[in-house]
Amino acid sequence: PPPHPPLPTKPARPSSLGAMDLRGHTDERLELGELTPSALVHRGSIASTLPSSMSNSEANLLFNVDDADDDALEEVGELEEIGDFFSDKALQELTGSEDLTTVTYLEVKINAEDITARDLGARLPNIGELKLNNSVIPSVRDLGTTFARLTVLWLSRCGLSDLDGVTSFPALKELYLSFNDVTDLSACMGCEALEVLDLEGNAVSDVEQVAWLASCPNLSALTLEGNPVCSTKGYRKRVLEVLDGLAVLDDVDRSDPVEEEE
Repeated sequence: PPPHPPLPTKPARPSSLGAMDLRGHTDERLELGELTPSALVHRGSIASTLPSSMSNSEANLLFNVDDADDDALEEVGELEEIGDFFSDKALQELTGSEDLTTVTYLEVKINAEDITARDLGARLPNIGELKLNNSVIPSVRDLGTTFARLTVLWLSRCGLSDLDGVTSFPALKELYLSFNDVTDLSACMGCEALEVLDLEGNAVSDVEQVAWLASCPNLSALTLEGNPVCSTKGYRKRVLEVLDGLAVLDDVDRSDPVEEEE
């Protein structure tokens, strides 16, 4: 058969609805037909192998499945549907490692309404730190229940409103949820390993919700700054009373004097 004609060249469309945003070292947004997805994952970054003609003016690579046809998808991993994006083969290409058991840190941006992410923990069985900031993830349940060794999770600015499923991460020690829409903290009950919880800029409105965190025996640092509850009278005193094991509240040590309205 005759070879496929070359993909037309057009500007990539920036979109928060794209299936994934890989945080790498690149200088422009590539069309799928130009991308060779070879990357090396290490703590703190994902370094991508890209065309040598590119400069270093921007650190952003937009991978937008919505704009791709089937031929373009095949060129970047023979992916035939979004649901297959986190197959072993796709993750091997993304991480640059054939042995996915060696991957301990990953930073990506996903739309959980488009991508099947529930088995990601099974694909990366030793993942310890996962950064999904600026994704579209309405519920923690969208991440599944297979992150057995996950200790640090970032979900800032993800449109998150539902924490149900967070107890499925038994090793989770640090959870960063700033600038979301969380109102109900009852789902955190029983997070026995949790030590640090950042809820800055959410919608927690009363101390009764904060009291659910008393069932997290190792919680030592909590951030609630920017929540409506912070405007209630005696907020700091009341929170420290219901969480008697808390060492730091809103970046201030428990023992430090703080003047507040009674």
